[in-house]
Amino acid sequence: MCSPDSRIPWKSIVLYWRATARGAAHQGEFRLNGTRSVLFRSTAFRSVPLRCVASMHPGVGPRGFKTRRAAGAGMHSNDNDYDVLIAGGGPVGLTLACELRMYGVSTLVVERLAPGANEPRTLTIHARTLEIMDRRDLLTDFVAAEKLTAGLDEYRERLENTSARGHFAGMFILGRGTVATEQHRELLLPRETIESVLTRRATGTGAVVRHGVEVVGLVQNADGVAVTVEDAQGSSTVIRAGYVVGCDGGRSTVRRHAGIDFPGTEPQLVSRMGLGSLAGPDHLPMGWQRNDHGWFMRMPDGRIFTAEWDHLAPQTPVTAEELCASIHRVTGERVQFADVRFVSRFTDSTRLASQYRTGRVLLAGDAAHVHFPAGGQGANLGFQDAVNLGWKLAAACQGRPGLLDTYEAERRPVAERVLLNTRAQAALMRPGPKSTRCVPCSPSSWTSTWSTTT
Repeated sequence: MCSPDSRIPWKSIVLYWRATARGAAHQGEFRLNGTRSVLFRSTAFRSVPLRCVASMHPGVGPRGFKTRRAAGAGMHSNDNDYDVLIAGGGPVGLTLACELRMYGVSTLVVERLAPGANEPRTLTIHARTLEIMDRRDLLTDFVAAEKLTAGLDEYRERLENTSARGHFAGMFILGRGTVATEQHRELLLPRETIESVLTRRATGTGAVVRHGVEVVGLVQNADGVAVTVEDAQGSSTVIRAGYVVGCDGGRSTVRRHAGIDFPGTEPQLVSRMGLGSLAGPDHLPMGWQRNDHGWFMRMPDGRIFTAEWDHLAPQTPVTAEELCASIHRVTGERVQFADVRFVSRFTDSTRLASQYRTGRVLLAGDAAHVHFPAGGQGANLGFQDAVNLGWKLAAACQGRPGLLDTYEAERRPVAERVLLNTRAQAALMRPGPKSTRCVPCSPSSWTSTWSTTT
């Protein structure tokens, strides 16, 4: 890691930015204090991949990115005036806040839920995202946090000892092979832990994070966005921001108020997941199980998952009893929970925002795309959305908005590929002869039904 007093050769980095902004596949490197650093090779991620950026010298920035607050980072004219307001304090929103603060952009994150109130999930951080976090000097924190996470040691060991690198539709047949990556591994971390690490970095660099506050309306014009937020007591405040980014999930309030359509496919399956301990005899197996009735999965951290096809989800809130009934239909085992930390219901409905930007409002993460959570791809897709958007939005805040349209041009095709990938997995997971059905080969042909092979 470089020291805060290091002088970065910005000219070389600006030349790299110019090359990638033109869409050139480029690999570059520079030396800093005698240390060789390699820049991203792929045109899919055009942000500054430097370990030392997060600790760059105050006031030093690439040409066109004047850091406005060399001292007193995070200060602004008043408490309701920010360069960027981010709706959603999950991993995507917090990652974007970290990116923006590297360039001195005043940033407010508003999150409806209290810290740790989200449903507990274990997220898989893939190699490409680990490379990005390494360049942000966050990888050490994530690795240390994983080692402290209880309940996953046996599962991690089993993954390391298997010949398969991962699964596709529950089939662990993907070989490890030779992969062009610096990080030949993945991390398993609770969502709450990831948010804690990112919140510490974001607030430590000057971002403001407010919990118990949600966006309830917005109006934009050529000069900015007036955002109405409401706290848990029902008190409303209008905040002025130069730009607004919706990182507020699949039911995004920002997307709805911005008038951005969210087309896609209707669900073919219903999944239920719960976390808790079972009462009485426990004969449920560990790992993935497939039969003629659906899928069952049990994770080492206590999560239990079912997937059923041709079974409509009720419109009422999900309960532990509903999960137990689903377990019985799939496995034949009758179970009861002694205690339940959470229960959720979701489907394989696949949707992609018709546009990622309208004026001064943008979308990232699940607000822009939702899909069946096969392979843990959603979180990584969102992380990389945030990193791609961050430096471009910082440039716009400094009066150079020309790169903002490249965000959608670069990231939407990546989302299209992930959505097709997860639809294919959901189709292959379906029990019985209907699993031979395939998905349309082009996102533009998405309908509410599967196309059928002949």
